[in-house]
Amino acid sequence: QYLDGRIFILGGVSGQTRMLRNIYIFDMDESSIVSGVPMKEQRAYATSAQVGSIIYVFGGKDSHFNHYNMKSCEKLDTRKSPMNWERIAPMEDGKGDAGAVVVNGEVMVVGGCSGEYFLSSVEIYNPSTNTWQRGPSLQAARSGMGLTVLDGVVYIAGGHRGTGRLRSVERLLPGAKRCLDLHII
Repeated sequence: QYLDGRIFILGGVSGQTRMLRNIYIFDMDESSIVSGVPMKEQRAYATSAQVGSIIYVFGGKDSHFNHYNMKSCEKLDTRKSPMNWERIAPMEDGKGDAGAVVVNGEVMVVGGCSGEYFLSSVEIYNPSTNTWQRGPSLQAARSGMGLTVLDGVVYIAGGHRGTGRLRSVERLLPGAKRCLDLHII
């Protein structure tokens, strides 16, 4: 995540099997990297989003040996001193390699993989109430996709579905009950 001239690097994998709690903060102005306070849980393949000064991290994988991805989530208020991670409400579905975007102050966590199958689910997190609600499902289950928001419309492009890469694009209009296919790219 990029915030106030700093890049936050969250978790990951060491070697091939050890998932990390570590965070590193790269200060763009000083060209320096420092270790930050570790997350509550080790995570790789998690997704993150930023709302104001707060960084949120969602799901991921906590162990190479655990078949299922995580439901747990955390937040870090970068303006607090000292900074410290706090647990927030868990997602309904465990997921890794999902995407996340912020729309109107809420975070949409899109697609991903449960550990067994690819997901078409969309979960929407409300930071002010620390609650989740279901959003409209994607037309195609996918993980590792590209996400962006333009004029309040969420665009979901590409990704993987287990049998190969996707070339489709979907869009989600504010208040819509389902995602719409745009076209094949």
